[in-house]
Amino acid sequence: MKRCMFVDASSVVRKVAKRILGSPDLVFIDAETAGQALDMCEADMPELIVIDTALPDMNAEELIRRIRRMEAPVKPQ
Repeated sequence: MKRCMFVDASSVVRKVAKRILGSPDLVFIDAETAGQALDMCEADMPELIVIDTALPDMNAEELIRRIRRMEAPVKPQ
């Protein structure tokens, strides 16, 4: 099952995204801050990450750089 992470400071936006993207074939996880997203990626890297460009604790470009530097195991498809 594929995992999608949605990173946005707005709980309303995350809730709407979950409603739109949610399906039996997709596990939807969300994070309010870049720090939460990094912790979640360290624990279990999702296949897809959607990031808001106006996060309160880190800009999106830096978050993407940090995630790309992580050593994530390759999962069989």
